Amino acid sequence: MQILDDLRDPRTLVGKIFYGLSLLVLFSLLGVLAISALVVRGVLWPEKISGGVRPESLINKPEVFTFAAPGGKGGDAWLFPGLRTAPVIILCHGYRSQRSDLLTMISPLQEHQYNVVVFDFSGHGNNDGGTTLGPAEARTLLGLIGELSQRNDLDGTRFGVWGENLGGYAALAAASSEPRIKAVAVDSVYDRPAQFLDLQVESRGATTLPLVSTVSRLAYWLLNWSTRNEPPLSGRVGSMNQTAKLFIQGRESPVLADQTLQLFLKSPEPRAQAVLPRTGYAFLPKEEKQDYDNQLLNFFLQHLPTATPPPPANP
Repeated sequence: MQILDDLRDPRTLVGKIFYGLSLLVLFSLLGVLAISALVVRGVLWPEKISGGVRPESLINKPEVFTFAAPGGKGGDAWLFPGLRTAPVIILCHGYRSQRSDLLTMISPLQEHQYNVVVFDFSGHGNNDGGTTLGPAEARTLLGLIGELSQRNDLDGTRFGVWGENLGGYAALAAASSEPRIKAVAVDSVYDRPAQFLDLQVESRGATTLPLVSTVSRLAYWLLNWSTRNEPPLSGRVGSMNQTAKLFIQGRESPVLADQTLQLFLKSPEPRAQAVLPRTGYAFLPKEEKQDYDNQLLNFFLQHLPTATPPPPANP
């Protein structure tokens, strides 16, 4: 056919247009791939934030110990001791945050005799590596609980966990499979890691370019192939009827607030909801931090008392 002959011949007008468009499409795709690769690398290997503190510089010096996490990355953790044999509350920092951002949250919990533990996820604080936006972080948390449960100076049968966005996903995922977690509080949590990836891609202004979001999701999926069959949190919370749950939403982040609300609605009792003007604990003003700390403390006092509940009386 004449048209096909013209397309194959770059000397004809039709051929020039065809080859020009082909090159334009090719370079556009290469550009999308390059931008997506840079964005995904920036999200999964976030730039570390300076300003962390060393445990020996704290007035209330914690015990520093190491732990391992099968399938995830372990590291070192700080234990702020409370009442001997009292339960443990583990605080999980958020994305691009670190354990030292949570020091003000520790004091009221420790004052009420809880043992409090903080640590850094992979790619945060002083830890090298990257983040999986939740799945590997949940395994790290489970490894930490396994280490703490072997101690005889703590109640290794009752844990409470708080987490924010990345830490919230890890906390809720771990609580869905670990019966020793009796109470879990999550702030601005998401159902699937890809949803949080989309938010980070959007925050970098890359969603204005066609296909970048789709290619970024594909890249995340390939880099985390081993987690491809993990169910979303919405498919796990329905079985958590033995775990007390607090879902915290911040109005300043409507997307995460809605995702947190949907998980709250799909969760069985016991459950509670707190809607705040804003979240992002590390950046809250002093007064709002105090209110936040009080709500969290009241939740744990109600559902994770420091004294072990007595066994039921025989009829």
